[in-house]
Parts: sequence; structure tokens; C-alpha cells
Amino acid sequence: MPDFQSPTQLQLAPAGAGKTEYALKRLVEASIRHPFGKKWVLLPTERQAHAFRRRLLDMDPSRHTFFNVEFLTFYSLYSRLLDAAGRPHRCLDEAARFRLVRLVAQALAREGELNVFAGIATTPGFVRVVADFIYELKQNLIEPETFLAQAQTVKDHDLGLLYARYQALLGARDLVDREGMGWLALDTLRNMPALATDVDLFLVDGFDQFSVVQARITALLGGRARESVITLTTVPGQEQVIGRRFQRALERLEAMHALEGQPLEVEELDVAAQDRRHPALRHLVDSLFRSPVAVRRSSDGALKLIEAPEPAEEIAAIFRHVKRLLLEGVHPNEIVIAVRDWATYAPHIHSLAHTYGLAHVLAVQHGEPLRDNPAIAALFDLLDLHAIDFRRRELLDVLRSPYIELPGLDGEWIQALDRVSRRLVVTGGRVAWRNAIRAAASVPLDPEDEDGERLLSAHAAEHLEHHLLRFFDRVTPPESASARAYVRWLELLIGDDPENNPDEPEPIVAPDVPSVNMIGRLRTPARPGIVERDLTAFARFKDVLRAFVTSQTLFSGLDGEETLRWDEFIAELKAAVAATTVDPPRSREGRVLLTYTTDARGLPHRHVIIVGLSEGLFPARVPEDPLYLDSERRRLSEAGIPLLTAAERVDDDGLFYELVSLAQETLTLSRPTIKNGAPWPESHLWRGVMRLFGDAIELIERDRVALGAVTPPDQAASASEAALAVADGLNASRADAATVALYN
Repeated sequence: MPDFQSPTQLQLAPAGAGKTEYALKRLVEASIRHPFGKKWVLLPTERQAHAFRRRLLDMDPSRHTFFNVEFLTFYSLYSRLLDAAGRPHRCLDEAARFRLVRLVAQALAREGELNVFAGIATTPGFVRVVADFIYELKQNLIEPETFLAQAQTVKDHDLGLLYARYQALLGARDLVDREGMGWLALDTLRNMPALATDVDLFLVDGFDQFSVVQARITALLGGRARESVITLTTVPGQEQVIGRRFQRALERLEAMHALEGQPLEVEELDVAAQDRRHPALRHLVDSLFRSPVAVRRSSDGALKLIEAPEPAEEIAAIFRHVKRLLLEGVHPNEIVIAVRDWATYAPHIHSLAHTYGLAHVLAVQHGEPLRDNPAIAALFDLLDLHAIDFRRRELLDVLRSPYIELPGLDGEWIQALDRVSRRLVVTGGRVAWRNAIRAAASVPLDPEDEDGERLLSAHAAEHLEHHLLRFFDRVTPPESASARAYVRWLELLIGDDPENNPDEPEPIVAPDVPSVNMIGRLRTPARPGIVERDLTAFARFKDVLRAFVTSQTLFSGLDGEETLRWDEFIAELKAAVAATTVDPPRSREGRVLLTYTTDARGLPHRHVIIVGLSEGLFPARVPEDPLYLDSERRRLSEAGIPLLTAAERVDDDGLFYELVSLAQETLTLSRPTIKNGAPWPESHLWRGVMRLFGDAIELIERDRVALGAVTPPDQAASASEAALAVADGLNASRADAATVALYN
């Protein structure tokens, strides 16, 4: 350890009060003092790293770059440390990790070792739950032996065995998972005292929680760097309410620094002069959820409260507001929209963005589930056909899909097949389809004219039977095969990219192997963004397929055989796809950021918009843990296995506090008021804001969207809204000036 090492400085300040600005100044000062020294900046997410980098450059417009500054997340930090130590590692991807958990569960069930979970051991849902639980244990540095030693119930014992066998197999194959990289990095730091001693500044910013592994690595690195600075949010006086998560983070850092023998100096950062927020927003942050109620004040134009009947109308109102801001000259980079319940709002976001002409200016940065992509959904519809014996409705839907290309079974041939199925009452079945097509050559087109034209000519019947049966054969997979063989069969079915990158492998489709040309169909010009969206989804799907091949190579022989039945393969594939998300490829620069609430943390903006402040949306309902009740988690915590309860893991109150603290100039909150025809109560977060402002009721009345109301002409933000506003205004006894102006 270098003799110039100093204690780690932990700077505390309320959310949004200038901690990141302080961190930026420390980084600039270190760069001036030691231009050739290493500076490591540790941030929670890549998005926050990008925002930090941009703010760093904005501090000195004359500088276009800062040398010797590395921006890291914990996972990239683990890799950085292991690479520096010369310890190569093979890390499992998610698909391989899930497969290993399934194989472990399958083996233990077969051996009769599982008592509680034997019946569901290999189901996709159980595999995912166990995989997540293993990660939770690893984040807290709980080894399998430790967990098994504290096992008090049969369920504890089952989970301990799953964890122990999983970890043993990783070790036997010289593999690590993502959290295991943290274990390896921690072990490397402890056994190599000289590692990272050449770091001039170690700066940690933007975190509101630390796992045990993260806190210990932070402590050890703080002891190696010349300077070490951590910033952390605090809420004085509310440590057990909205400040609970931040207090836990502080206590964990203090405990882990003490454990590692690293001194930690905790100071409260003087940031009063750096707080540039609107006074009304500062009042909101300082007074939120405090008791007794603080003095109520006017919002002075800094607060906007929108109530709309349902989520669709709510998003429409938000998009009208965003469009007005942009037309007033606000830069898109200065606006962020945070969504807590993505499933409720995503369909409306995507459709209304086009309605209001905002699709090109919105950076929707939330990983969409891969299975929800229309092209991927079409592929699975295709793969499921044989299992339902080519049922009529599903077959015709697949044949008509814009993602499927079948020479000989397109356009007029699909219409002919539809007519045959209706006339001869075909509900499905390979044999039934063949017999109906053959019979159609002798059935009159007009039932009243026995001697007239046939439903199908002999040539047409022969053509349709040949191509349809060929299609049936092509989409019927082998009953059993290796994962590699199934992947190759699937890739041949999908087809190659007609614009294949010259750096990619040569096309694998032989001329005599029919494909449905999905990649080619994906490239068919469509609405802006659709081609890019679908190609990105298929790229992720190909990653999943590659992971299947890799996992078979890694774990071959583990389950006693290398072959899978098709139903096993497709179940695993669907589970892997369900667990995979597609991150939008576009950059946020020059666009309004629309993202998930947790991903918006640490990103100050002039204008912050938070949607969905009704009961069950934000805060969200606390999900029930599928493995342990909160009482069981508390029991394990008391036994030395630190597990948070469901409510502690969610903590939406603290999340809301962080989000409202981001607003510098205006804060817009919105909520739906009707659910299934009944009133939808506001959440306590909405009420907590209302009680702080004397003009809250007036703000709600001013911007409330009434049920079935036509958008006023001065607020219309799309052509359809403008047309309706004009029609409604002209139907009045006397058109107002806004209607006349819009009409003219």
C-alpha cells in the first residue's frame, strides 16, 4: 500500500443537491494536478456514465477530451481488475446460466434429493426464480456451505443443494457467472496488494445501494488509490422513511470499510450554493413526507399536475406538454419522462409517439422484452404450427404474416386455401388439409351449378397440395436432436440476410433448402424505425441461439445425454427469449429521454415528467416473493444470511424522492383516474406532493383531461386533434377566437 494513501472521503448530501457536480470538480482538479495519473470513475449504469462524461466536457468547453479517465460500472470494474491481474475468466451468459440451473435441478430431482421442489424443478419459472436467488446470495457473499449450515427447513435444504451443486459445476469447468466475477475480483484484490495502487483518483458517484461484494471492493480500492471519494444521498431526519435505502447503503459502507481496515471519513457536503433548483422544487424535496406538514406555498409555475381518465389519455396529455416545450425552444436533452409501470404504458407510448410526430425525437431507452417483438412473435407462431397440427386459423395467420415469404403459397394461393377450408370445413390437421385440397378439384365453385367451374382446377389443386405439404414438412422439426442441430435447423428455416455484412460468415442456406426468408422480409421498407427495431431484435435472437450452442459445449454430458426432445428445446428457447430484452440502438443525444424510473435516477434535467401516480402503478404493488415469506427472510437474516424483505427491495418512496429531486426548472406529475369503469384513487405520493402547495387543486383543475372531452384548439398537437377541435368549436353557438384561428 503506498505511503501517500489517505482515508476514503464519503460526502453526504440530499438528492439533487450537487453531489455529482462536486464529484466532477474533484475529477477536474485531479486531472490538472496529475494529468498522467489514472482516474477511475465508478457509476451505477452505462447511461449515468454517459451523462457524467457529457457533464464533464460541458464544464470546460475548450477541452474535447480528458485523458486517463476510465468510466466503469461494477461489472466492467470486475473485468478490469481481473485483466490487470492477468487472471483470464470465462463468464456465463444468461442463457447458459439458466440452462445450468435447469440441468442441476433436473439432476437433483432425478436423484431424489429435492423434497419440496421436485415436481417443478425444471419448469422455466422455477429455474429463473432459483437463478435470481443464487445471485442474491452471491451479491451478499453467502457461500453454499454457509447457507446450508443455516438451513432449518426442508425448503432451505433444497435451495442450498441447488446452490451448492450449481457452484461446484462452475468450479469444475473453470467458469464464473456475472456475480461470481465479483467474488473473483474481491479475492484477487485481497491476494494482490499491489493491484490498483497506480490509481490516482477513485471516484464513486450515483449509487443508492451497495451489495456486500460491491462495498468490500469499494473499500479495498479506496485503500489503494491516492485519493478516494464516494458521494451518497442522505435525507436528514427521515433515515427510516424515504431515506431508508440510503441509510442502509451508508451503514454497509461503514461496516465493510471497518472489516477491511480502511479508514472512512464521513462528511456532510456543503452544497447550498450549488443548488440551482427552482425554489418551489427545493421546497418539495426538503418537505416531502415530513411531519408535521411544512408550510404550504405556491408552485410559481414549477409544478404541473395532470389527471386523465385512462393511461392512453394520460400519455396523450404528456406528449402534448412535451411538444409545447419543444416548440417553445426547450432542447430535447433537457427533458426526461420516467415511467414506473412499463407494461401499462408501453403500448400507448409507441402508438401515440407517431400520432404526435414525436417518434423521431423520443429516445425510448427501456429494454423491451424480446418475446414482444412482432417478428419474434411471428417466428414462434410459425414454430408452434406443427404442435397444434396446423390448425386453420393459426395456419392462415402465419401464411399472411408480413414476416413470412413462401413462394407458391402467397397472395392468391392463400385466398384459395382459405376458400377450400371454409367450403369443406377444414379445422386443421395435415391429413385433413391434403384431403380437402384433393376434393376441391371435384367440388363445384357454385353449389347450384354442378357442371360449372371447380373450387380448384386440377393444376391448382396439385400446386397447392405440393407447396402446402412441403411447407408442413419444412416447419416440422426433428423429434430429437442436439441443441447445435436444432439451432442449425432453425437458422436454415429463418434464412440468411440479403445484405450480409462482409465480415460475417458466409451464408449457410443451401439452394435446395427452403426457408421463409424472414431476414429478407425484415428489410422490406416499412414505417420509419420498424426495420431497425426488427433487425435489432433478430440480432439478439441470434445471440440467444449462439448461447444455446455454447451451453451445450460447456455442459455436454452433464445431463447424461447430448440430445434434446423438440418440446424441451423449444421450452428452453422460449424461456431464454422471455428473459432477454432488446435495448434500443439509438443514442439519447438530441432526443427526449423516456425511460424506466430506476434508470432515470442520477440524471438531472430542467424538465422532469413522472407518470402513473395512481394506486398500484407508482408505487407499484409489492410483489410476493415466490420462495420466501418476509418472515422467513427475517429469520434467515437473523441467522447471518442477509436477505431484504419484499418491501425493502422495492422502496418506491425513496425512488420517488430521487426522481423529483432531478427537476431543475419544472416537475410534471400525471395519473389516470378511471380503472375498469370505477374511480382510480391517487397514490400517497401524489397526495404527498399536493399537501405542500396551496395551488395544487387549481393546478389539477387547469390541466385535467375530462372523460370524452375534445382537446381545446389552443392545445391541439396533432392533425386529428386539430380537426376535432375545429369541428367541435364550429358546432358551438359561437366559435371562439382559438377555433377560428386554427380553422384559418
